[in-house]
Amino acid sequence: MPTETQPRCEVDRVVSQLALSSPLLHNEGVWWIVARGGRLKVFLSSSFSDLVAEREAVLKALRKKRQSVLTMEDFLATPSTPLETALQQVRASDVFILVIGFKAGSLLPNHSGMTYTSAEYAEAVKLHRHVLAFVKEGKRWPWSTRKEWLNKERSRLKRDALANFRSDVGSKWTWETFATPDELALAVIQSLEKWESQGRPGARKTFTSASEFFASKSPQTPVPILDFSTLLFGRDEEINQLNSFLSNNAQSVCVISGRGGIGKSKLLRDWTQMIQDRHVVFLKEEPLWYEDSDKEIPVGSVVLIVDDAHRSAVWGKSLGYSTTYANVVASNWFCPLAPAEVRQ
Repeated sequence: MPTETQPRCEVDRVVSQLALSSPLLHNEGVWWIVARGGRLKVFLSSSFSDLVAEREAVLKALRKKRQSVLTMEDFLATPSTPLETALQQVRASDVFILVIGFKAGSLLPNHSGMTYTSAEYAEAVKLHRHVLAFVKEGKRWPWSTRKEWLNKERSRLKRDALANFRSDVGSKWTWETFATPDELALAVIQSLEKWESQGRPGARKTFTSASEFFASKSPQTPVPILDFSTLLFGRDEEINQLNSFLSNNAQSVCVISGRGGIGKSKLLRDWTQMIQDRHVVFLKEEPLWYEDSDKEIPVGSVVLIVDDAHRSAVWGKSLGYSTTYANVVASNWFCPLAPAEVRQ
């Protein structure tokens, strides 16, 4: 956590390195940042009355890399309710930033006990958006030596809504704490950088995680067509070959070849679960390639998996990543020439 005198210069330093370039849209209940060309959209949700200074600090930090700032007053009138408008923006976002202060904010008029902020968060979770959460802390008394989160709502309904919401968020995400506006601004900028370095999880259009990839291949039905939860037997030799491929720095591409239904995808699933020292990403079955596709690959050592490569019209594009970003492993029913090969 930065010291009392550190944050402002530290925020300026970090922001100067931030590789985002986009206008920022802002109204009283919610912020969202829309990147030029539609490449990146960041939704930042919070209450308003207790976080005015904090919001201004974050806005100032984000503006340092943006050409223009638009306000909600510039938008045309819409027949949608404020909540519907906010949820539409959540659906259009790539990452969800949540700030929890000492106030709950406005309750929804439907008597559900939810606030606008918690409703936006619930929509983000339903859409599997990655959430970056921040919780404010302060001194309960002027003479207190430690800082803690405070619930300053007076009405029982709002007090319970805020406490339950914070508890729900904490059960799903690890948040960062802050005490000053500059500490929040610094934490937001650094968290966005970290999220980008991890390959923008939750916002990928070209690549995906192993769990998401296989969840899409084996939908939950009474009698699943593909059951990847079964045990893998008799594949020790193939596993050893794949491990040998990863340990050989001279090889960057490996092809697993074999007829359909023999278990190539199952082998890839179980093998990638054993990998501990590298990031693993899969090419989506229907990838959307765009100018920022490479930013979906995490920083560091990466294994890129292309399952059913014979069906992919962009197999050659995937190979291009082997020289720059990752080791590429592909499963195929035929055997193209490749530096390494695992036959089944």
